[in-house]
Amino acid sequence: MKLDIAIQNGMFFDPVKRELVRGNIGIKNGQIISTSEKKGAECEIEVNARDAIVLPGFIDLHAHMRDLEHSYKETFATGTKAAIHGGVTTLVCMPNTKPPVNRPSVLSDYMARARMAAYCNVSFYSGYPLDEHDLPLLKNQGIAGVKFYLERSLESMDWSNDAVLGMAVRNVIDAG
Repeated sequence: MKLDIAIQNGMFFDPVKRELVRGNIGIKNGQIISTSEKKGAECEIEVNARDAIVLPGFIDLHAHMRDLEHSYKETFATGTKAAIHGGVTTLVCMPNTKPPVNRPSVLSDYMARARMAAYCNVSFYSGYPLDEHDLPLLKNQGIAGVKFYLERSLESMDWSNDAVLGMAVRNVIDAG
């Protein structure tokens, strides 16, 4: 089988040996399909990674993309371009934006903007919604999780009451 990309002579972590090894990595359709200490199959693109450590794309679980009302600070285009230059291939965006990401309509808008402008994978957290019935809708839209801002930086509930916070956490768990 012809590879799309062969990364030759790089150092990478071998999970079986539990150590760095020098070898080659074969990629087909965006997936690593082989690793070997010997030169691999024919390929479209060959990258000589001699003296380099080859790492997978990193995931930033706490990113702030500020499109919409704060786009002067950061946009999906500028933030994701900076991310890929640092080896980050996936961002998970925090919901404390303006407007906050805690309603399905706002999440849809942000997701559409990310699809149009992002240079890497983008996912989203939601803040706890004002209407708890939105939780299943947000889940179905693919949120990575729900963030609780105890200091009320989002338009959300007053979390100073432990019973209210406990009920909200149960609602998130019940929504899946």
